[in-house]
Amino acid sequence: MVLPLPLEKIKNLETSAVVLDRRGEWLCTFLSPQEEYVFPVSLEAMGKWLPLVALELEDRRFFMHRGVDFPALLREFLNFLVHGRNTSGASTVTSQLIRLVEPRPRNIWSKFLEFVLALKLESVMSKEEILEAYLNWVPVGGNLRGVEAGGRYYFGKAARELSLSEACVLAGLFPRPERLRPDLHLSEAIRKRDRVLRTLYQRGVITAEEYRGALSEMVSGRTHPFPQLAYHASLWLRELVEEQIIQSTIDGRLQEWIERVTSNYLLSFDSQITLACVLVDNRNAEILAYLGNARWKEKTPGGWVDCARALRSPGSALKPFAYLLAFERGLLVPSSLLSDVPWGFSGNTPRNFDDKFRGPVTVREALAASLNVPAVRLGRKLGYDSLLSYLREAGFSHLTGDPRFYGDALLLGGCEVSPLEMAQGYLVLATLGKWRPLQILKGTRSVPLWKNLATEEASFLVADILAERIREEGSSQGGDSLLFAFKTGTSSGLRDAWTICYHPRYTLVVWMGDPRGRSHMELVGIRAAFPIARRIMAYLLKGSGEFYTPPLGIVFREVCPVSGKLSTERCPGSVLAPFIKDVSPLEKCDVHSGLTADTADFDFSLQGVWYPQAVSIVSPIRGKKYLLSNPQGVVQIPLSFEGEEDVFWFVDGDFAGRARPRETLFVELGKGEHRVSLCSQKGMIEEVLFEIGPPGKEVAGGEML
Repeated sequence: MVLPLPLEKIKNLETSAVVLDRRGEWLCTFLSPQEEYVFPVSLEAMGKWLPLVALELEDRRFFMHRGVDFPALLREFLNFLVHGRNTSGASTVTSQLIRLVEPRPRNIWSKFLEFVLALKLESVMSKEEILEAYLNWVPVGGNLRGVEAGGRYYFGKAARELSLSEACVLAGLFPRPERLRPDLHLSEAIRKRDRVLRTLYQRGVITAEEYRGALSEMVSGRTHPFPQLAYHASLWLRELVEEQIIQSTIDGRLQEWIERVTSNYLLSFDSQITLACVLVDNRNAEILAYLGNARWKEKTPGGWVDCARALRSPGSALKPFAYLLAFERGLLVPSSLLSDVPWGFSGNTPRNFDDKFRGPVTVREALAASLNVPAVRLGRKLGYDSLLSYLREAGFSHLTGDPRFYGDALLLGGCEVSPLEMAQGYLVLATLGKWRPLQILKGTRSVPLWKNLATEEASFLVADILAERIREEGSSQGGDSLLFAFKTGTSSGLRDAWTICYHPRYTLVVWMGDPRGRSHMELVGIRAAFPIARRIMAYLLKGSGEFYTPPLGIVFREVCPVSGKLSTERCPGSVLAPFIKDVSPLEKCDVHSGLTADTADFDFSLQGVWYPQAVSIVSPIRGKKYLLSNPQGVVQIPLSFEGEEDVFWFVDGDFAGRARPRETLFVELGKGEHRVSLCSQKGMIEEVLFEIGPPGKEVAGGEML
């Protein structure tokens, strides 16, 4: 009979995956394919006491026999003849390893087979290899296998760190682990330890001093569950690599603190609202903390979702990138004036979050207050094709639609990005224009070099503006020790609340929302996500850490406090404002042209305010299907436009009339498809197609006229 040796199974123990933090400390653990916790280590990593105690208890003559201890076997046979029962079994560590790998019914025949295989195993493996395999295979209670799992669970220590007393408790589990577990049967475990220590002392294995010290050592029944920090990050890492031991860039201590404070913070919110967080070290683009879902341990709907990689509406969080491009191209400076007034954009009128309009505002105010109308005007001026291309290059890889698909909504939240992508994109702003892919694997792959994606000067202007509210708050409190740039975002329908903070050292993204996409009144960026983001930044900066200093290309010039342009002798005063040397526009103030400096009653309203000079059709709406209340009738369709010049209207190719700005014409039209065109005095032409029809499925969703 040929008995196959289970050598491959012995050497390929199915193990648990372990994710380490940047210091090599355990961050997160996973069950093995057999639903066990198994963490094999080398014999050297098991320390001094554990192998010694195990051999004294299980196989004192281990290094003297060849797999079967024949003197012990003979002694056991004689004991059986005298007492009529087995007393020790005469098993060796080698034969026990065979039994652990290939369990069999407990009888004489099984023991015979195990002895035969033990002899074969010792011919192909060294004693040290066999002992190492045995101590990694041995069950130590519950679903724990191996001395490393036992040491960490029962004592919170690696096997090499166990004391003599702890090694005796753990080794005492080997014959009957469930009956001697210190967490379940502490008194029995202590009595067994004392017997083992006495045996070791009597055999001369340990000294009297070591014996007394181990006896007096306290044994606690408290367990130490394996860490489960950065759970979703660990799942992501397991997707990236196949190794069972994975070292991440995450700082375990920082991760634990963030998970704790965010969990406490969520206590004041609806149980359906969760939080995701990504923290990046700007020096090397390494992820220091990654919280995919703050409620993943709770039994809430969607608690299993990794929200840090889920696609959500960014609200207005992408606006800074439009201003960044405008600064780079020399279109604007922070003091430039923009128009924040009600104005239609092809039938869609963006409104600010507070439903208020502020008239002429500076770029600084428009970005700091996240005003919608100026941002949309700016997006149109830049061209959404170039803005979209830049966002993709910055790391927003899920913006795959055509520029016409997004349109104005690109800056208002009508797209999808993930918190992880947000961290990647804002890293460009935080590093003053540099880009590098985020890293979460520590030292395992070559890292691409930094590349320049924006100028330092334009990036500085954005950071300086986004720190404005923090700076104002700090000055009101007598200092600005906690200074960082931040941008909030709130999606339409109150489904997503964002806050992105950055500083020369860190970039932090905090997202809050319902994983199921439901609306909640609490989900406003500045009220929901900002307080916890501010607390994290305060913890990171600890009241210190310098903010950005102006790059060499930033110069400060005197500008008119009214127009924001370079001041003249006619202006009532001047203030210093940052410009980019040889890039920013150097227009002189034209608001006070022809006026004396002491003029006080002049209406500055929108003079000198920058806005696109194009004309655009507001009504009828392109692609709209209008419903007739009377299938055979006609309806009046309003013709209106945006712009500051006269236009000529054409309906289905026929001239319909001339209109001045803010003047509306009406035409009567019947059922069918229609084409309305306008032509401006400067020759600009625009047209829209729409349909009029009776109520029915073919025009469902239209407007009743």
